[in-house]
Amino acid sequence: MNGEPANTGSDLDDKPSSALPILFFDASCLFCIRSIRWIIRHDPAAVFSFAGLESNTAAEKIPTEHPLREQDTVILLDEDGLHGRSEAIFRVLRRLKTSAKVLLIFSVLPRFCTDWGYRLIAANRHRWFGRDESCPLPEPGSANRFLD
Repeated sequence: MNGEPANTGSDLDDKPSSALPILFFDASCLFCIRSIRWIIRHDPAAVFSFAGLESNTAAEKIPTEHPLREQDTVILLDEDGLHGRSEAIFRVLRRLKTSAKVLLIFSVLPRFCTDWGYRLIAANRHRWFGRDESCPLPEPGSANRFLD
């Protein structure tokens, strides 16, 4: 329409590394790391980029005084702004190619209910799944999706 060639999906590696959406996560949390790997496997269009909550990108994109900075949560930055807790998870699920979208049925519940479930997992994730301070390397072919 505008004279530019259509995106055929063959140029996924050319995606700008700072393009939205960006999912910020606890890079020392094994549950979070496994979740990011799962998202990558179910995101064949490479929609999402990723960065640790302590990264330079997080410092640049999430204002220090933003309320989500004080929370124990993943943070999604997309075209509509910053989202945390269950809202971030539901927004990610909506964009993935997975049968796990069935979990979106819970998105009709009041946010305080879904956030309660999120907080329960977040509060116990290190005890249940462990920590890894070594920052494991991304899976082959996905390194360009991780921001500093």
